[in-house]
Amino acid sequence: MKQALTKSILSVAATALLVGCGGSSSTPENLDTNTTPPAVQTPEENTTAEVNQTTPEADTLAPTITLKGDNPLTIAQGATFSDPGATATDNVDGSVAVSVSGSVDTATIGSYTLIYIAKDAAGNESNVTRTVEVKDLTPPTFTSQASVSVQENQTDALTLQATDANPPISYTISGGDSSAFDVNATTGVVTFKTAPDFETQARYTFSATATDKYGNVATQEVNVTIIDVVEGQLPKKTGQTKSYDEGGNEVTDGSIKDDGYYQKGVDPSYTRDDATEIVTDHITGLQWQDDANASSVKKQWLTDDNYDKCTNDGNDTACYDTSGDTAATYCSNLTLGGYTDWRLPTIGELMSIVDRSKHHPAIDTMVFTHEGSGYYWSSMTFVGHEEYAWGVYFIDGSDDSYCKEDSNYVRCVRDGQP
Repeated sequence: MKQALTKSILSVAATALLVGCGGSSSTPENLDTNTTPPAVQTPEENTTAEVNQTTPEADTLAPTITLKGDNPLTIAQGATFSDPGATATDNVDGSVAVSVSGSVDTATIGSYTLIYIAKDAAGNESNVTRTVEVKDLTPPTFTSQASVSVQENQTDALTLQATDANPPISYTISGGDSSAFDVNATTGVVTFKTAPDFETQARYTFSATATDKYGNVATQEVNVTIIDVVEGQLPKKTGQTKSYDEGGNEVTDGSIKDDGYYQKGVDPSYTRDDATEIVTDHITGLQWQDDANASSVKKQWLTDDNYDKCTNDGNDTACYDTSGDTAATYCSNLTLGGYTDWRLPTIGELMSIVDRSKHHPAIDTMVFTHEGSGYYWSSMTFVGHEEYAWGVYFIDGSDDSYCKEDSNYVRCVRDGQP
C-alpha cells in the first residue's frame, strides 16, 4: 500500500512537471485547461528595437521668377504694348504659373510698373517688378520750305517751322553759311546778320534742326537764293499826289510834308498776263496772283487749334505754326501759270501794290482785275502780340494788325526778276 501510494504521488508530480515544461502526455481531471501559460520570451524578444525614421523638411522656398525682355523696357508713345511676360520655377513644384498686375497707357508719356507674382503649392510667394517707360521717340516734322528766294539788301531770310506732338520746338542752324545768319530758337525766324549783296554771294546754305521737348531732332537742308535788285533804284511812288491835313482838307502851301508833297520815287510799272492771270511788277520783280481766287478765297492765318494753343496755352511755337488750312498753306500749295513757288507776301511787299490815288479799292484796277473789298493777309507777325499778324485793308490802303483766327483775303506772290 505504501509502495502504491508512493508511485501515485510520483506519477502526479511527473505529470505536473510535464505540464510546467509544456508537456501534454495526459491531462488531469482537475486541471484548468482554459488557462494559457505565460509566454516565454527570449532575450532578443525582450529588447525594444529602435526604429530610424526621417521626417521631411518643410517647403519654405518661394519660386524664382525670370523676366522675359528688357527691364526697364522702353516703348514709343502711341505704339501697341505687348508684355514679354515672365517664367517661374520652384524647387519642389517645378514650373509654376505667373500672374501680372498693372497696366501701360502708351498714349500718355510716363513710367509704368508691372508686378509679376508666382506662388507654389506650399503657399510660398515671390514677385518681381518691371518698369515700362513710354517715351516720345518721334522727331518733329519740318513744314517750312527748304528753298527760299529773298531780295538783296534786306536782312529778312525765312522762318523755320515744324510740327510735333509734344511742343515746344527749339530751332538751331549749323554748317554751310550758318555763320551769316541769326536764328530765334523759339520762333524759328532766321535773319541775315548783314544784308546780303547779290554781286558778292548769290546763294547761302545751312542745316536747320528742330528739337522737341524730349530731345528728338529733325534736320532740314536749307537753300537761300539772293535776288538781284537794280542798284540805286528808288522806291515806287505811292500814288498820292495831294496833301491833306488831319481834317481831310487839301493843303497846297507845302506845310504838310507827305508823299503828295515830295513826289519821290519811280512810277509804278506793271504788266498783266491775261493767259496766266499773273501781274508782274517791273520795279520790284515780284509776280502777283490775280485770278478769281484772289478776290474770293479767305483763309485764317492760324488754325483754330494752333490759335487756341497760342493764346491760351502760352505756346509760342503754335503762334507761328501755319500748317493746316491756312493762308500760308494755301499759297504754298498754289499752282498758277505753271509756277508752284508761291508764298504769302511780307507786309512791305503787300504795301508796294497799294495805290493811294485810288479808293475802294486802293489798287490799280486796270492791272489788278480781281480785288476783294477787305483785308489781305501778310506773312508777318505783329511783334509783341504774336496772336496778331499784319495785313492791308485795300479799301483805303492802310496797314494794320489782325487777329490770326480771322478769315481774310489772300493774294499770293512769287519772286521773279525785274
